[in-house]
Amino acid sequence: SVVNQIKAHLTPLAEEKGVRITVTGDVFQLIYNKELFYRIIFNLIENAVKYNREGGYVNVTVSGRERYLVIQDNGIGMDTQAVQNIFEPFYRSDLSRSQKIPGSGLGMSIVKTVMDRYGGTLEIDSVLGKGTKVKFKI
Repeated sequence: SVVNQIKAHLTPLAEEKGVRITVTGDVFQLIYNKELFYRIIFNLIENAVKYNREGGYVNVTVSGRERYLVIQDNGIGMDTQAVQNIFEPFYRSDLSRSQKIPGSGLGMSIVKTVMDRYGGTLEIDSVLGKGTKVKFKI
């Protein structure tokens, strides 16, 4: 339900950018700080929308049984250096700055801090110009 709430919240931004968000999967129940995990998931999906292209997609897959979410997009992607630095506070890749995409570069740093505190992991696979896949596991 949280992922669907986030989808509803981000739909205006997605429509403005011409990006389609889909959510599939099953129930994933967490007994943690709801606000913190809402912010993590919101940030991951918002990034997939913001760093996307006209006519792009963001697919969110939820697996309650295996306790993970996968957010996959066909946006602008990142090079290896950007993926390595993405959790650094205030880090913004040259590509994201040059496209005037709003943001402070703090979102992924906050995500990492919360994930470390609760024992979660983020796996990021990205190809510049092709898109990004983020697996959030707790």
